[in-house]
Amino acid sequence: MKERIAKLIDLKSIITIIITIGMIYGFIVNKISPENFMTIAVAGTGYVGLSIATLLAQHHKVLAVDIVPEKVEMINHRQSPIQDEYIEKYLSEHELNLVATTDAKAAYSDADFVIVATPTNYDSRLNHFDTSAVESVVNLVTECNPNAVIVIKSTVPVGYTELL
Repeated sequence: MKERIAKLIDLKSIITIIITIGMIYGFIVNKISPENFMTIAVAGTGYVGLSIATLLAQHHKVLAVDIVPEKVEMINHRQSPIQDEYIEKYLSEHELNLVATTDAKAAYSDADFVIVATPTNYDSRLNHFDTSAVESVVNLVTECNPNAVIVIKSTVPVGYTELL
């Protein structure tokens, strides 16, 4: 249990670490190419997940995972499934190492990092977050790739990661 908790790291810190490592390595070998960087899976392609995937795909191999085939197809055709000026621009105008898929197990199996950006709807009647999508991703990642670092970006209740 402690190993799983240790893998749940603040997203800002992990992005800083990834970019810093990539920059240092790029300077050392004096060339920057996608093969030299990490493989990152992003679970969920809503505003949060797709913006993270787009940002990281500029310097890393990113596999964007979603359960909606139409969204996956749009992303793979460099069209944004959400209305966001910057995401639309980056998908259409920038070179990104980004592939979207519905095959979560395959994406997570190859990933160094998995960023969880799935919905966690809040039920005000029950005073409860529905974290089932987050739990599903975490369980699948730990099953198929126990060495991957899991970063939860989804909104979860305080103390949630202690229960995983």
